[in-house]
Amino acid sequence: MNKQISFQVSPKGGISVYGLQRFPITLYVEQWAALFGCTELAQFVADNAGACQEQQKLYKAALAVGESRGLSGESLDKFVEETLVKLKPKDKPTVVRRPQGVDQKLFDMIAAQTA
Repeated sequence: MNKQISFQVSPKGGISVYGLQRFPITLYVEQWAALFGCTELAQFVADNAGACQEQQKLYKAALAVGESRGLSGESLDKFVEETLVKLKPKDKPTVVRRPQGVDQKLFDMIAAQTA
């Protein structure tokens, strides 16, 4: 990660972390304490790392497709969100099939980006 991580107290009294993603992550002190005290978190991350990486590939591919269509801002965010919902598998299939309602060209572009 190339960005520098910084912290700030928000106007409402939360602690905001900047530099991890596009927008800051803000939680109240009690929420940070609960998160840090959650012993199951590390195991959950370890168990789901593969699924997270696949979801990140899909996100990046949907983002690239949206940008190639000239979308930006809220329309790009909405496109990516709707695309990910359509492509989200109900379970873990061994064969990826184009979901009903997803344009074949879009599906092929995303499949090519994630291969």
